[in-house]
Amino acid sequence: MKIGISANVLSQSGGLERYAMDLVRAMAEQGVKPTFFARAFDSTLPESRLVEARPICVSFLPGKLRDHWFSWRVRSARRAAGVDVLIGCNRVDSSEIAICGGTHLGFLRAIGREPKRSDRWQIELEARQY
Repeated sequence: MKIGISANVLSQSGGLERYAMDLVRAMAEQGVKPTFFARAFDSTLPESRLVEARPICVSFLPGKLRDHWFSWRVRSARRAAGVDVLIGCNRVDSSEIAICGGTHLGFLRAIGREPKRSDRWQIELEARQY
């Protein structure tokens, strides 16, 4: 079985990215080399050598569209890579396992803001993922 991980980046950054790196290390201890889909990879990290890196470029898009483009591209990239099970550590609607650090709807409610159009896009993507 081929396992994939999706995260925004493979680097020392936010909580979900660190969780994704923990997954990579744990899989490496078991002799598994996951396919890793991300927007960017920090090649100085030891974990970058423990994965099959599959970068997905989003920099040419406005920020509000990047999550949707990434999710759409992961769908076909995982098929091309032969990934059987995808662990989503970011908003991707094709993962079998969704790791959730919070929701956009919950964030908006916590700050007392009504959703704008771009917020609704994020909420719809999360709903498809869950």
